[in-house]
Amino acid sequence: MAALLALAGAAWWWQLRVPFAPGTAGATYAVQLQNGQMFYGVLRRQERGYLELVEVYYVQPYTLPNGQPGNRVVSRQKNDWHGPTTLSVPIERIVYVEAVGPESPLARLIAQDKVRGPR
Repeated sequence: MAALLALAGAAWWWQLRVPFAPGTAGATYAVQLQNGQMFYGVLRRQERGYLELVEVYYVQPYTLPNGQPGNRVVSRQKNDWHGPTTLSVPIERIVYVEAVGPESPLARLIAQDKVRGPR
């Protein structure tokens, strides 16, 4: 039991000691959470224990009239009932963080949504 507690304590200390470095502030990232949710947003800042995203989107699947599956990007600020402007994610809930390519289909869909403006 003591060895297990020592191991857990060492892991906790190591997590606090080693900085989490997702990337450059101002760039767009994909963030997958432990529960499977994916969010896409601009990294505003990273503090000890969490990172903060702005301009946050998620992908929503739907079915076209012909039965084919489709996906749409959804702005949390424009479409979620409470209009959130930021998303603070505890680092311990993050599975991975990846940069979104500026020419990726996702980046193009987000750019199109931004051109449309507020709803």
